Amino acid sequence: MKDIPHKNSNVVRCEKMYQENYLRVVDNEINPSAPAVSMIGGGSKIEVYKGFRKVTGATIDVIGSGAWVEGTLTGDLTTYAHEEIYKIYNLKENESADYWFIKYQKEKDHDELKKAFEETTTQSYHFDFKYRLQGNDYGITAVDLGFVTIRIDYEGMTKLFTVPNSASSRAKTNDGEDYPGGFEPI
Repeated sequence: MKDIPHKNSNVVRCEKMYQENYLRVVDNEINPSAPAVSMIGGGSKIEVYKGFRKVTGATIDVIGSGAWVEGTLTGDLTTYAHEEIYKIYNLKENESADYWFIKYQKEKDHDELKKAFEETTTQSYHFDFKYRLQGNDYGITAVDLGFVTIRIDYEGMTKLFTVPNSASSRAKTNDGEDYPGGFEPI
């Protein structure tokens, strides 16, 4: 379990029921080997990472090639409230976190993001939606389901904004790659 310092000296503990992996956001693309995007303003540096938060118990066996199956992903999680950082770029709560990264990369001034980062608090969310998963010809026999997470590092603090909506849901292989078969929320 990883402790993450909070602005008010509280400690937020990431639940053991989730696994997180992050890639750095660099030069309009996600790149695991490049330095993180850093924006300097007022002596403060902000870094943004794109991640995946796996929901424990949401590993799905994949059987057959080309066949589609339907399922339901339901559960609860506590994370920093993504609505606050969504408002900066005029995104609706049900939009994919991918749009947030696109808007972030186009902005040069991140003062609003810094302010939202400082003021945001954790919130509990309930998610419940149906999905379709297609079998594959790649020898992949299981996938992990979860959500896109926006990780922001600012002034020595880290906050994780997991976006638990169907548009930000993903299926990943055991090695963290996007599942090459079909996956879609319905």
